Amino acid sequence: MTVMISAQTKKVYLFGPFRLDPAEHLLLRDNQPVSLTPKAFETLTVLVQLSGHLVSKEQLLKSVWPDTTVEESNLSIIIHRLRKALGDDRGEFRYIETVSKLGYRFVAEVSQTLEDVEHVVESNNSSGSFRKFEERDALPSFALSIEPSDVEPIQTAAVTVA
Repeated sequence: MTVMISAQTKKVYLFGPFRLDPAEHLLLRDNQPVSLTPKAFETLTVLVQLSGHLVSKEQLLKSVWPDTTVEESNLSIIIHRLRKALGDDRGEFRYIETVSKLGYRFVAEVSQTLEDVEHVVESNNSSGSFRKFEERDALPSFALSIEPSDVEPIQTAAVTVA
């Protein structure tokens, strides 16, 4: 059996009580998941990544719906839903500001953090099948017995277990 451990770095965005993880397609408020449609999540991601800058309606439409012709009203609906999910009030936009006739700006202070993510993949040599263990999975006991000296100091290492 072969065990492969790989490490990757991902960008996570923090603003107010929120944590936006584009790689996992996850928005958390106070560590609780916030339900968003895929297009709303993509729209929020674009706005957050360009926080503080005006993002034109055309730019958002091309980013979120790259190969589709979409009415501008669809974007307005998405923005309305995002504001509701983020808890923006009608008169006070703490997160998404409308720039009349032009587009939108994410106005909350955003900080970026890089997180290391480890993935463990188990290979059964007899069948050639692989199983990926996520961070939340319990690691098999043989993975816990790997000594640091057994693993080379590179991004990916493979260890064969008898």
